[in-house]
Amino acid sequence: MLIKRDSRSRTVETFPRYISWRLGNIARELSTMARMYNPRATLGLDIGASTGELTDLFSKKLSIEFVGIEPIASEVKSQQSKAQILYGWANDMPFNDESFDIVTFCSVYEHIQPEERLATLKEIARVLKTDGLLLCQIPNMYFPIEFHSLLPLQQFLPRAIGDPYARILALTPWPHKLGMDWFRIGPRHIVKDAQESGLEPLQVSALKYFRSEVPKYVRPFTALLSVLPVGFKLCFRKKRHKDLISSR
Repeated sequence: MLIKRDSRSRTVETFPRYISWRLGNIARELSTMARMYNPRATLGLDIGASTGELTDLFSKKLSIEFVGIEPIASEVKSQQSKAQILYGWANDMPFNDESFDIVTFCSVYEHIQPEERLATLKEIARVLKTDGLLLCQIPNMYFPIEFHSLLPLQQFLPRAIGDPYARILALTPWPHKLGMDWFRIGPRHIVKDAQESGLEPLQVSALKYFRSEVPKYVRPFTALLSVLPVGFKLCFRKKRHKDLISSR
């Protein structure tokens, strides 16, 4: 079944299928960057792993072991995930220094409180091995459709208006419970925090999703909207100690 009716008789896209389309595209795009910049990686960490679906996709596409970390791991634990999903927060992770060759960070940065973003990037740099990669995906918050709620122009509204707009009318399940738990950020914000944390940007480029991910009422305008990226993919490398010293 592609659609369902909620208690208000509104038509919404079924959450599992919507997510599967989206995660498959993200895994493919970021795995390509991983193979390009660090083909010898053997261990990865997926931050904000949720049920582990994306974690498993990364592990399969890169043929390496992955673990995940998730602040509500006990609530979203999936019996189907092959990866170990641990409880924890991105700014205080239970791992030793330089533990991972790759860290993936997808649809997470925009949910972090502004005052905690730099600390989070520094913690990621701590657990990354020297020359390890941080692979990120963030939405384009200047796209006409806000992709957490699938509502037009939601992210441009003041939070006092945008929050009830999302809670009442969102076409995805979670804003009805959590409200507007995202911030309008862009590549420049995460690049700045990453560089201050000793992570060197290797690639920042557009990430385009499948047409099927655009809300149905907007699909007739897909050709027009395709000139705008709906998200960005970013790749950073952890600098060597001597590189850090010379850059200061």
